[in-house]
Amino acid sequence: MTGMTGRFSTVTTFLAVVCLSLALAGCSGSDGKTGPEGPAGLPGTGGPTGPGGPPGPGDMIIGNGSTPTQALIDRAGRMVAEITSVTMQDRPVVEFRLTTENGFVVRGLTPSALGFTLAKLRPASGGATEQWVSYVNRIQVSAASTPQVFPQALQATTESGAAGTLEELGAGRYRYTFATDPANVTTPVPVSYEPAVVHRVGFELRLQAPGNQIFPDNPVFDFIPATNEAVPLARTIADNANCSGCHERLEFHGGPRVTVEYCVTCHNPGTIDPDSGNSLDMAFMAHAIHLGGNRLVPYVIYGFGNTRNDYSEVTYPQSVLFCETCHQATEAAPDGDVWQATATASACGGCHVDGLLQSAPDAVTGKVNYAFQHDFGGPVADGTCVSCHAEGGPAGGNAGNHVRGVKEATLIGREQFAYEVIEISDATAGERPAVRFAVNNPATGGRYNITTDAPFNQGGASLTLNIAWNTSDYSNEGSGSATPISGAPAQPVALNLAFLKANATRNADGSYTVTTPEPLPATVTGGVAVAMEGRPSVVLPSTGALANIPVKGATAFFGTPRREIVSIDKCNACHESVAFHGNNRVDNVQLCATCHNPDATDIRRRGDLSWESPSPLDGKGEESIDMRFMIHAIHAGQNVVYGFGNTPHDYRDITYPQRLSNCNACHLPGTYYPTPPTARSVTINTGPDRSDWRDDVAITPTAAACWSCHQGAPSFVADMTRLHIELSGGYVPDPTDASVTKEALESHSVSAFIETCGTCHGPGAFADVAVLHGLR
Repeated sequence: MTGMTGRFSTVTTFLAVVCLSLALAGCSGSDGKTGPEGPAGLPGTGGPTGPGGPPGPGDMIIGNGSTPTQALIDRAGRMVAEITSVTMQDRPVVEFRLTTENGFVVRGLTPSALGFTLAKLRPASGGATEQWVSYVNRIQVSAASTPQVFPQALQATTESGAAGTLEELGAGRYRYTFATDPANVTTPVPVSYEPAVVHRVGFELRLQAPGNQIFPDNPVFDFIPATNEAVPLARTIADNANCSGCHERLEFHGGPRVTVEYCVTCHNPGTIDPDSGNSLDMAFMAHAIHLGGNRLVPYVIYGFGNTRNDYSEVTYPQSVLFCETCHQATEAAPDGDVWQATATASACGGCHVDGLLQSAPDAVTGKVNYAFQHDFGGPVADGTCVSCHAEGGPAGGNAGNHVRGVKEATLIGREQFAYEVIEISDATAGERPAVRFAVNNPATGGRYNITTDAPFNQGGASLTLNIAWNTSDYSNEGSGSATPISGAPAQPVALNLAFLKANATRNADGSYTVTTPEPLPATVTGGVAVAMEGRPSVVLPSTGALANIPVKGATAFFGTPRREIVSIDKCNACHESVAFHGNNRVDNVQLCATCHNPDATDIRRRGDLSWESPSPLDGKGEESIDMRFMIHAIHAGQNVVYGFGNTPHDYRDITYPQRLSNCNACHLPGTYYPTPPTARSVTINTGPDRSDWRDDVAITPTAAACWSCHQGAPSFVADMTRLHIELSGGYVPDPTDASVTKEALESHSVSAFIETCGTCHGPGAFADVAVLHGLR
């Protein structure tokens, strides 16, 4: 029925009036019983459409990595992987999400691109520490082309995503069900299932190009199968950030294995390299690798394709006694300090290979039992080390035993000495600058007396104030450091310890004031720096011997300060402490730059060598020691420089632990380009008069910074690079070609050598250095 007749309409109206009358009457009478709830009314009309949200970046169909375009890869950025849950049903079931750093949702993942690890954390027992044990293993047979130390050995590995079941749940979410049943692992060797202990699941993405550029950090997830309870990450003893301080980003096995928490699930004590017979356990392996050429027995292992990896070539850039470089308790690695309370032959033997003993290998797994032979008594079985090597034990704790040598001296320098340049006055041309300085003792709050206190009056103690100019780019012209045919060019004025003792006045607050013996020359037209360096001599508690102590240098400026472009903290992420020249110059880039400037070379330290009779090592009569040129060249393994006692330092064997193009590894953000207009060209031949920079042969400033790295390319590439530089106004001459002098370059009188590099390579330009170096 779609309508009403008139009769029914009239009756309805009558009834409505009666109901209304009754309702009004109810205001003064009884309400009566509540009637039953009536039927729901018809739904109302929808409201107006709300404003739309901002558009999302979109989806990225990843496939096996070959599906997305390069343009999409560039827009999306690196992938981000997160395991959201793991539950133990009949097999582990893992739910995870894939996105990218720029907000893309990753869809369509090919199962075979996935690799999963599954391991349990075996509790500590019998003196042995907690250890990861993998449920997914293989037997690796040694190859005929290798030494075949063991016939075969067990190795932890990954389960291919194609073996289990992968489901796509939408919005970048996935569910994976393992093929491996941890309660029933019998091959290649049995692994007992312990559902009440911590288990870890992790995965990697092994993608084809172009997706192989953006594989994510490996996610891991710890849980207890018996309760399906998620737990905080266990046994986190090395923070990935510590590794990245040197390595930028660890990428191994073709790339997709990058995080320590993931790596340890395979690199556990049960994983052996049968070709070399060496353990691949993370502790043993990492210690052995970082000891490098200082290890008594070279650490060699064989990798994919039976490739020989000889880590005796590693040049570790600090003392291995600084265990804290890798192992320190942090929020990300709360177990970072456990090394102080544990000691095992299997972990410590990575470094302490002299004395390490091992039994014959198990015929199937290659597993060995370790022991350690000391200089006294018989071998000590692994698992009993902590009975002596513990705080208060007969052999002392690990922390104390590692404080010796370089580490002990470094810690004394940090804790007991601090140099300070307090005030500089009259540092202008024709004036004799006055400098107020102090040697502080942070441990006591007092100040040292350099005339009477032992650290500056015994052994090889030294203390020097260096006065350098101009801070726009040091040349120290007129300092008198070099005569026409001898001396060291472009060095600052140096007030040494003997001069300071004889001429500095001790003030009431324990500081000193000293005035230079000669006025500054007319070439001082800009800012002046005072840099304080030196090495007190202290008796080491560990040995009772005198040692030169490295102390962080101090700098201060009169007038315009020199630009800050490098972070010493970034340097020390690799080096721990940058201490050179007999521990005189330490942990202060601004101090180093006063000597290592564009006009300085190592000619004074090359003895009888010259351009007519060059060094047999590099074929040169001298080498620039300018900071930008020398540091780039050293890290690129392209430098030989001569030092004190005419000793050659050959840096061509340097093994730099990350990509050279990562300028941010050393530089403060945005400071590595463009070269400032005040930068000087870099001397590579001091010419017939060492004391006069004008007859030098030099490289233009931007070209010097770039060429110092790029000179190491194969000759056909280097030649093209040189041509490219010179077509852009740079100048990279043969060192013996004096046709264009430094005077001409500095006067900008030769238009062909006015650098225009920034036109193409400047910030925002089409060949921006940051883009070409992969920094954006």
